[in-house]
Order: sequence, then structure tokens, then C-alpha cells
Amino acid sequence: MKKKDTSKMRFALFILIICIAVITINILVSNIVDKYSLKLDMTRSGLYQITQESIDLLKTVDQSVQIYCISKGRDSIKEFSELLDKYDNASDFITVEYIDPYSDLVFMDRMEAEGEKIGLNTILIEKGSQRRVYRLADMYRFRADGTELVFFDAESRITSGILSVASDKDTKLGVAMGHGENMPSELQSLAIQNNFDLRALTLNGDIEEDCGILLLLSPQTDYELEEISVLDRFLQQGGCLVVFTDPSVTGLDNLNQLLKEWGLVFHDDVIFDAMNNTDTNPVNVVAFFTEHTMNEYFETNQFYLVSPATRSLEMSGEVTIGQKNIEPVLITSEDAYGRDIDTDQKTLERLLSDESGPFVMAATSTQELQGNDGSIVNSRVFAMGSKRFYADEMLTLGSVGNAKFMVNLLKWCDDSTDTVVSIAPKQVGGSKMTVLPWMAYTLGVLFTVVIPVIIMISGVRIYYRRKHL
Repeated sequence: MKKKDTSKMRFALFILIICIAVITINILVSNIVDKYSLKLDMTRSGLYQITQESIDLLKTVDQSVQIYCISKGRDSIKEFSELLDKYDNASDFITVEYIDPYSDLVFMDRMEAEGEKIGLNTILIEKGSQRRVYRLADMYRFRADGTELVFFDAESRITSGILSVASDKDTKLGVAMGHGENMPSELQSLAIQNNFDLRALTLNGDIEEDCGILLLLSPQTDYELEEISVLDRFLQQGGCLVVFTDPSVTGLDNLNQLLKEWGLVFHDDVIFDAMNNTDTNPVNVVAFFTEHTMNEYFETNQFYLVSPATRSLEMSGEVTIGQKNIEPVLITSEDAYGRDIDTDQKTLERLLSDESGPFVMAATSTQELQGNDGSIVNSRVFAMGSKRFYADEMLTLGSVGNAKFMVNLLKWCDDSTDTVVSIAPKQVGGSKMTVLPWMAYTLGVLFTVVIPVIIMISGVRIYYRRKHL
């Protein structure tokens, strides 16, 4: 009897030890998960994760940055609490705090006294007097009709906000207006994310000296000679001029003459490529990289660049000023062909009259000049003949690198820009995969010919082996 009681006690003690061990392990694992954010993100685009690009950029932060999430509680909006945990753990200089606006009245009064109108569901990123405020609702993007959530754009905004307050530096970026130019919203967001202070400018007077970059985004009419003089003086003082043109617009004689002086000449054509394109449309040409400093990022990061409706560019040696260097940045394949923009032929198929590739799609021209104060300045010009390269739909596609290229272009213009953010919005649901025609052809042959033939040959071999057993 005593033996049975002893066995029962041992068994009960064993169960008790097991229970204590399970509870202890549970508590330890929960603490580890909360501290190091080890939860598994099963979403297709990693909605609750931050990319390696963000992690690398956050390592450059060496000053204390505070992130305040104004919400009713930590888990009131799950995707943000999960995402902010990653930032909290990414750097010792970054801390996250949740503020209940209905109970922490001291904090809200301080913000109001400092002129900040902060309400519920707001993220505030702060370092000293530097501050960035984002509404959580602005980080969700819906279709034009508002019926479906398409993108979650929190990571790029939060990362850029942290870098912005930590750097204490905004580079002024001018955008020329007055000739039908249009800056898409995604390009504006991209510039703001990278701490560029956007300025809409008209060329009726000299450009401010602290504005080092000027964008000419596909003007629809030519600039007057007085405006060309403004651009010329801007370049003479070490500015960087970024020019995109619309292939459908001709007659930009004054602008073309300025570019010709820098060794860059646009042709009145449109480039096609039957083998290297997207959406089976030869006008959506896939660009090839050259060994330009602007393309160093793409040496280790594999992305396609897609340039729809692009005119070719000639790097001319007929320059009227002392040219330092003219370099191609993006080119086509040898399969490309160019067609005169005024042709009546509407077919996408190659014609005998079409010019053969390869073509230059984008190029730069740089030179050293002496400024008004006698110092040597480095003036730069970038030219590309595509209006749709920087369109909203191209900058939000995660499968192409147009957004990353635009960021690297701005970085090339401004040597002092050490950190750039080109994190694409995360797509909610399935994402579009870019498949080139030669890839589709190769996969088609592989799955419809090669694999079936291999299976058939294997079957025949097995049949004859069994037949002669």
C-alpha cells in the first residue's frame, strides 16, 4: 500500500515539475519574442517586417531618436505595433513609446504648446527640436475608387523620418514649373522620404544658391531664351540639371540647344525592343546598365528598369564649352530598334525603315567650372527621353527598380547625401512579376518540350527494361 502511495507521489511530483517547466519555458519564450520580435511573418510582402535596406540605414543613426505612437493602446493597430517593434530592436539609439491621448494629457499639452496638432492614430518621430509627424491613415493606399487596399507604406516613411531628424539636413530640390511640367505624387513622396526640400520654381529669375538640383520634368512647350539663360547660370554655379523629355513633344529647340552644348542630343524617335520588354509590349523597354557610378547599387541588387515610350539619345562631341566627361547611364540591347516619331506606321513589328540598336537611353555630362567666387565647382547634367519612367505606376512596382534608380540619380546629383531611402510600398495581396519575353519563351520550351521529353524517354527506358526481365 505504501509502495503505491510512494509511486503516486512520485508521479504527482513529476507532473508538477513538468507543469512548472512548461510555464517557465512559456514565460521565457514570450519575453524573448517580445524583446527580440521573433514572430514569423507569413504575409507575402512582409507587412510586419522591415527590409534589410532599413536595417542597414538605421545602423548609421548615432543619435537618440524617439518614436511616439499616439493610440489607445499598443495593439490598437496590430500592423503598426509589430512594425514598430522591429525599429525598437534595430538600434540602441531608437526607442518606441505608446501615448494614450486621453490619459497622457501632459504630453498632449506639450505638443499643443509647441504648435503641433497631434491627434489619435499619429506617429511622431523626434530628436531634440527636429520632428516629423505622420498620420497612420496616410500610410495606407487604396485603389482610385477606394474599394480595395493596395499598398502599406509605413516602412519607407518611418525609416526616412528617422534619418531626417537624425541628419539635421535638408537638400533643396527645385522643380521647374510653367511649361506643362508635372511631378507625380510618388516622385514627390520619394523626394520627401529622402529629406529633399521640394521647391516649385519658375525660371523668371535666378535660382536660389542653396538649391543644388533642378528637375525639368517633360516640359510640353519650349523655354524662352531668358529662361535658358537662368538654366545656364544655374549650371555655371555648380548646379545639377535633371532633364526628362516627352517623346511626343517636339519643337523644344532652345532646350535642345542647351543640352547640345553639354554634348547631349535627343533624337525624334521612339525605341522598341521585341525581346527585352514587359507586358509583351516592345515599347516598355527593359534598360541595361552601364559602368556608371549611378549604377553601383544595381551591381549587387538585381532589379529591372523599365522605360516606357523612350526616345534615343546621342552623346555628341560637338560641344561649345570645355567638356570634362560624357557617359551613358542606361542603354538598350542589340535587339532594339528605333522608329521616327512622325511615322504613320502603327504596328509594333519591326520595319525595314527602323534604325537598329543598341541605343543610349540616358546619359550624363559633367564638367569643372570656376564659380563667381573663384572656386572650382562640379556642374552636372542628366538627360533621359521618357516621361513615363518616373510615373506613379512605375515607382510603385516592387518588381522593377525605377524608384531606386531615381533615388540614386538624386544622390549622384548631391554628393553630400549619404543615406537614401528607396523602399517600395508593400503590396497587400499578390504582386506582379516581371517576366521578359525570352524568359517566357525559355520557360515555355522547358515545361512543354524538355520536361515531357525527359519523362517520355524515362518511361520508354523503364518499359524496355521490364520487357527484357
